[in-house]
Amino acid sequence: MENWDDMRVFLAVARAESLSGAAPVLKMDPATLGRRVARLERSLGASLFVKSPQGYALTDLGERMRDRAAEAEAQLMQASKMTTLGEMSAGIAHELNQPLNAIKMGSEFLTMMISQKANIKPTQLSKIATEISDQADRASEIINRLQAFSRRPDFKKELVNIN
Repeated sequence: MENWDDMRVFLAVARAESLSGAAPVLKMDPATLGRRVARLERSLGASLFVKSPQGYALTDLGERMRDRAAEAEAQLMQASKMTTLGEMSAGIAHELNQPLNAIKMGSEFLTMMISQKANIKPTQLSKIATEISDQADRASEIINRLQAFSRRPDFKKELVNIN
């Protein structure tokens, strides 16, 4: 594979099993895709597809290349997600600081009231405890969503009967 653009064209045609099916995905003309596939095959010195009026079927080499290209695509997508995650870090820090500050303020208020041996009404204590719990839940939810976003999906290979 010479570059990602060639890989992208190859994968789209392999998945769609036709130039006309891949064209809208790539926003390219089917004739252009045909030239790109032919150029790629020439550069490799081997056929990746068996072409017929019914469409484009992968050769054995094409199937191996598809698997490698799909894995590379998954890696690129993961790298893109990680880049996006890095760019979002300032916003994330702000989102996490809000509930953490509320938790800190509530616990410091309770600590101050205890150290002063102040009488805290049960309703006031309940309100502060509920707010601390709610803010801890909010911070936990933010973290859980970030972890889910950053995880690489598990791809399973399985045989599929197409008959």
